Formats: sequence, structure tokens, C-alpha cells
Amino acid sequence: MENRLTLDFNNTAALTTNTNDMIEYLKKYTDSIVIIICLIVLSGLCCLGQDYNKKSLLDSLQSATDPETRVRLLWNLADELQRYDLDSSLILSHQAIVIGRAINYKEGLSRSYGIIGNVYSRMNDFPKALEYYFSKQKIDEQSGNARNLASTLINIGVVFSLQTDFKEALAYFEKADSISHKNNLTEMYYHLDINLGNVYEKLKQADRAAIFYNKALNSALMKGDSLNMALAHIGLANVYSMKGDEFKALNNYDLAIPVIKESKDMEMYSEALLGKAKIYFEFGDNVNALTDALKSYREAKAIESFLKMYESSDFISGLYQKQQAYDSAFAYLKLSKMYGDSLNNLSRLKNIQALTVNEKIRQNEIAEYKKLEHERAKFRLQVILVTVFIPMLFLVSIILSKRRIKHSVIKFLGVVSLMFAFEFITLLLHPLVENITGHNLFIEVFIFVIIGFILVPAHHRIEKTIIRILINNRIQLELSKKEPDQ
Repeated sequence: MENRLTLDFNNTAALTTNTNDMIEYLKKYTDSIVIIICLIVLSGLCCLGQDYNKKSLLDSLQSATDPETRVRLLWNLADELQRYDLDSSLILSHQAIVIGRAINYKEGLSRSYGIIGNVYSRMNDFPKALEYYFSKQKIDEQSGNARNLASTLINIGVVFSLQTDFKEALAYFEKADSISHKNNLTEMYYHLDINLGNVYEKLKQADRAAIFYNKALNSALMKGDSLNMALAHIGLANVYSMKGDEFKALNNYDLAIPVIKESKDMEMYSEALLGKAKIYFEFGDNVNALTDALKSYREAKAIESFLKMYESSDFISGLYQKQQAYDSAFAYLKLSKMYGDSLNNLSRLKNIQALTVNEKIRQNEIAEYKKLEHERAKFRLQVILVTVFIPMLFLVSIILSKRRIKHSVIKFLGVVSLMFAFEFITLLLHPLVENITGHNLFIEVFIFVIIGFILVPAHHRIEKTIIRILINNRIQLELSKKEPDQ
């Protein structure tokens, strides 16, 4: 279709000489033109939606003054950015951590540590990823949030698996599996089963791997998640290949590949085609192996995935060498080497970028600490002023009680000064209660209700006592002034 469209558009000069031909041409390609316009509009709307969400979060962040709200907005924005702007995601997450530590906001710290771990994992900096995942694990264990803890343990297991430390990965997956089943976290079952299947596959335990891949397939089937079903089918294909069952292996790949292609994840599609090619190769079908490997290479090249281009070109070179097509083998070997060098260069570039990002993070942390220190100093000054104001108000009430002023004014001042004192006590207790409860709103409310039960009766008793003292002072003053007259 693209070639025909190109040819026709290149010959528009000939078309304009004949009005009827032009009409026929427009009729013929109206549907194509409409589809293209719709795609452009839809893609624009998607980008607009993404930009709008980002702008909305930024606007809210600029106007937010409450530290907890700022932390929540920062981690939401970092989570949004981690899909396409890793550097900014890291910087914002670190800002959230600085503020979260200052107010001891455990949920904010947990989320921020998790996002940083995800970013470093995407950057293949696995030691850094583990460092932040372990920090998150510690907070999740303290807070008792089972879902957060299970998710963190899965992420740690995945990082160990990526480092080919499969025994350590298995230990973390099994911990997460135990917590998920104990707390009935059904949404975690698929992720656990697919990862456990992968680890057992790497450990060459085909039967155990098949059990977990089938469980993952059933979980995805119950939810109607076709992409997760496809991933489970690829796992089963690898297991059947290990067992020497070519038919079942290829059948599972045939079930998975169309779904992956439809999902538009072309990197995964390229990987799946190469996996199928390897199965053909294992069973001696070099012709189909080469066909699928070449498809894999073309898809990887179309999306400029150096890793997938390297893997597919290296495999194709080996295939051609086995077929004694040495020219083709050498050509793909050169490509493989070129892509390998590109990957090394990208790795070095990432290391340089990481140094730059770390410096930006350090500068942002310094700025955020200064800002927090300024806010703390401002708060301390306010506390000092209120602390001085309340005794002054009591003093004014006592002084006025000795003057010729209406009883109602003295009574009003006494009540106001007492209300200030009790509200000030509540204000001072609030940060302490937040730290004790770990920002658990239900427990906070419960504690303040108990404090209220203590303070309210005390407030009424003290109020009556102070008003009685002030009025007695006033009565005594009036009596003392009458005695000389008598």
C-alpha cells in the first residue's frame, strides 16, 4: 500500500491534467487518507493527554505548601516521568525523599525509593537498584503494608534474576509468594508465578517451571489479559523446548507472537521471533530458523534497538556459517560487532550521564534542605511568638480585671486566652502524634479524640476558675475603693 501511494503522489502532475482521473484517485484513497488523519489526531491527543497530566501535576506542585502533599505530588510526577525521562524522575524522587525524611512520611519514602529502584533497574545499574529496593523493604516491613512489601520483594527478586543470581532471586520470590497468599493478594499471583517459572527455567528445572508458567497462564486467562497470557505461552514454549517437545514449543510461540505484535511492543516482538528461531535451530530446521531470525533483525532495526539487533545478527551469522554461506556469515558478524561496540559506547555514555545526574541530585538536595531549614526557622519563630503572646494575654486579662471595665469584657478575654493556650498545646502535640502513628489518619484521629476527652473538661474547669479569680479581683478592687468613701 505504501509503495502504491508513493508512486501515485509522485505522479500528481499527470493526474491534474485529467479531472476525472483526479476524482477517481480521491475516491480510491479516501479511506486511506481518513485513516491517516485519524491516526495523526489520535497520536496528538495521546501526547496532549500525557503533557496535560504532567502540566497538571507541575501546577499542583508549585501551589502546594503542605509537605506531605508536596511529597505525594513529587512521587506521582516522578512515576509519570520514569517511562520516558529517567533523569528527571530520579531528581524528583530524591526531592520527595528529602522532604519525606524531614516529616517522617513513610508512605512517601517507600514510593520514592521504589521509583528510584525502578529507574536504576531500567538503567541496568543493579547495585544501585538493590540499594533503594532494600531501603524500601525496610520501610514496608516497619509500616506493615503487606502489598507494598510483596511488590518490593518481587522487584528485588527480578534484579537478582537479571544478575543471574537465580538462587537468591528464588528466595525473594518465595518470600513474596508466602506474603501474597497469607494476605490474599490475588493481584500479585500472576507476577509471582511468571517470575518463579522464569527462575526455575534458568535453573533447568523444567517440570517446576511448567507448573508456575501454567499457573500464570490460568491467572491471565481468568482476568482476560491477552498480553500476560502471551508471556506465559513463551515461558511454556521454552520449557517444552528443554523437554524436546518441538510441536508444543512452536505451538506456544504461535499463540504468543500475534498477540505481542498486536500490543505494538516491537522490541518484545523481535525477541519472541528470535526465540522461535532458536527453537527451530535446536530441532534442525535451519530454513525456518533463518526466516524468523531475519524477521527479528528487521523489527529490531526498525525500532533501532541495538541490543536486539546485536542478538539477532549474532545468531544469523552463526546460522549462515553452519550453512557454509561464509560471505553472509561474515557480513552479519561485522554487523554484530558494530552493534556490540555501539552498546559499549551507550554504556559508557550512560555512566557519564549518571555522574551528571548524581551532581544534579546533590545540588537539588542542598537546595531542598535549605528550603526546609528556612520553613523550620519560620515555624520556630511563630511558635516563640505564640508562646510569648499567650502569657501576655493572660497578663492583660489580670491587669484589666483591676480596672473599671465591664465584667463581660474580662470574661471574654479570659476565655480567649484559655482557648489560645489549649489550641497551642494541640498544635505542639500534632507532629509528635504523626511520628508515633506513622501518618496513619485513623490512629491520629483516635488519639486526638482521647486528648479531647481530657482537655475539654479541663478547659471548662480552668475557664471557670480563671473567670472566678478575675471577677473576684474586680470585686475586691471595687470594695477597696468604697471603704475610704464610707
